[in-house]
This record gives sequence, structure tokens and C-alpha cells, in this order.
Amino acid sequence: ASHRLTTFLAGNADTVLVGKVWGEVALGFYDRAFRLMVTPTSLITRPLGTMAPAVLSRLFSDPARYRRAVLGLMRLVLLATVPGITFAVVMAPT
Repeated sequence: ASHRLTTFLAGNADTVLVGKVWGEVALGFYDRAFRLMVTPTSLITRPLGTMAPAVLSRLFSDPARYRRAVLGLMRLVLLATVPGITFAVVMAPT
């Protein structure tokens, strides 16, 4: 139970602080921007998150192959997400 509470607080602390400090209008903008940034990323990382444990568990006994697989997954996630996030950060003022 305490684990769920801690996870909830950690996941929502930023929202509470933005709402408390800057108000509900800023909170609305913050929420929309956060969702626009996270949604494309989660579309990529969620399927990998369900597939990766099965693949990596088979490679656990071979450290070299395991390492290559983890680095390959990290490269794939970064290749798929960093350009979009960079674009969003650069275009944010617009």
C-alpha cells in the first residue's frame, strides 16, 4: 500500500505544484504539453516494455548478448523518441 502511495505522489507532485503555484490555467497548459510530449514516447516504449523482459530473460545467461540487446533496445528507443522531443522543445515558443 505504501508503495502505491509513494508512486502516486511521485507521479503527481509536479501537477500539484504547478496548480498550487501558478493556478489552474497554467496547470491546464502544463497538462496538455505533458500529454503531447509523453503520448508518442509511450506508444513506442509500452510495446517494448512488454516484449523486452521475455527477450532479455532468454539472454541473461550470456552477458555479452544481453548487453548488446539492452544497448540495441536503448538505441531504438532513443532513435524513435529524441527527434520528436527535440522538435517539441525547439518549437515550444511558437
